[in-house]
Amino acid sequence: MRWGSLISVLVMAVLSVGLPRLVFNSAGLDEKSLIAMVGQIKAVESGANLDARVDRQWRALKNGQVDNMSLEQLAAVEAIQSQRARIGRQSDMGAALLKAFQEQKPLGDQWRAQVLRESETLRRLYSRSRQRVLAALLLAAVGLAVVIVLGTLPILRGLARFLLGMAFGLSGRWLVLVSLCATAYFAAGGLNPWPLLPTEVFAAPVGCMLLSGVFLRILDPNYPMWNTLLMSFSAPIAACLAISGYIQLKPGA
Repeated sequence: MRWGSLISVLVMAVLSVGLPRLVFNSAGLDEKSLIAMVGQIKAVESGANLDARVDRQWRALKNGQVDNMSLEQLAAVEAIQSQRARIGRQSDMGAALLKAFQEQKPLGDQWRAQVLRESETLRRLYSRSRQRVLAALLLAAVGLAVVIVLGTLPILRGLARFLLGMAFGLSGRWLVLVSLCATAYFAAGGLNPWPLLPTEVFAAPVGCMLLSGVFLRILDPNYPMWNTLLMSFSAPIAACLAISGYIQLKPGA
């Protein structure tokens, strides 16, 4: 691999991990402010300042700019649709939010609410298990280092090449799969998933691909890896830019 190709791979690796965090910065919308927003809507308050503030919060929420918020709270907003009969003034922000929900329903409001509830369940489950996941990733990194050491022994070079190739291929497929799932989630639920995904979802496979790829080329200078690297690293970048572009270009966003 030439220097130009190597630099390109490193740039794409950095972008695949850092671009979602760079594009979708937190807008300060946390669980506390979201609960307050739901309370304001339920109270059917009005006024120019309140409408402007809630409108900013809603736009941040709809664009996926969140910071440790509870998706269950967003699902609760869906239930406010049942209160439509109580809203008498169409200029009220609550009515505007209800209208937004009705206009934005790729698979129906009930399906979107279910997607959000399941997402919150998965997020809480992962939050409780994150330390164990990080420990497992650390053990995997140690195992990868052991395989690399085994590659220095001529009798085990073939086994090391097989294991490194498997780690390299699985990591690449994982990046593509997560990118496709993120895009499908956005299409189904209307909520941008990128700010909700922990960094290790991308950082771990990217690091594994870079490390295993380097030693694969040492063990086998003819090992084909450029196309896999290109496809794997470009998948998160393309999905991130596609969702961001849709959010920015969508009428009324």
